[in-house]
Amino acid sequence: MGAQAGSDSATAAGSGGTGAAGAGSASAGAHSAGSSASGGSAGAAGSSKGGSASGGSATGGNSGAAGSSSAGSSAGGTSSAGAAGSSSSGASSSGASSGGASAGSAGTAGSGGTSAAPCSGKKPEANCTCQTYSAHDYWFCPTGHDFTTSEANCVSAGLHLAHVTSSAEDKWINDAANAASFGEYWLGSTDASTPNTWTWLAGGTFWTGVANGTASGYAHWNTGEPNASGDCLVVQTGFAWDDRICTDQRKYICD
Repeated sequence: MGAQAGSDSATAAGSGGTGAAGAGSASAGAHSAGSSASGGSAGAAGSSKGGSASGGSATGGNSGAAGSSSAGSSAGGTSSAGAAGSSSSGASSSGASSGGASAGSAGTAGSGGTSAAPCSGKKPEANCTCQTYSAHDYWFCPTGHDFTTSEANCVSAGLHLAHVTSSAEDKWINDAANAASFGEYWLGSTDASTPNTWTWLAGGTFWTGVANGTASGYAHWNTGEPNASGDCLVVQTGFAWDDRICTDQRKYICD
């Protein structure tokens, strides 16, 4: 059938053998109360651009999108073979079908999903700043402290001094620290409990021995390190690790 310029009322029905263009398309009028399209191969049923669509249905062999509305609101449009269009905040999204199988998903209302804002946790110190890497928060704290105080500040925020498990993470932290003119800084590892066995405060051993020791995780010691000259891990300005005296004053990073 052709397009109708006026308003369809009550129970007007369109039917045909193999209508290529579909049934009951209205571009300016209102479409109400139970219009239907049936037949062999129906195109788009009950398409409305200016009014509202209520209760429309499409049945038949290969039906396209049922009850789609682009400016009004859509309620109850169904398709026996396609996917029903659903609307969000006055604008509708229509399901698409091909050969009786749905090729699209119904639209959903809202803003498309929400997630927690990055760096929303407690600051270890007032002047610490946060950056996010791989969906993980890192607090860069520019005030120098000894190792024990630095770790205590991290723990007060529910964190530890940063532990590093890959070269990519190591480089990202170092690049961020250099951009903030950090110089040397603490990472969260020590061998104080068991000499020459380096563990992360957050958990896990990654090195046993001195410079010629054995790695059991990622490590980035400088040449000749560790050399048992200290019990706490510092990243040097040349981007390599060193064992230092834990009472040294260094900037620090929590994660």
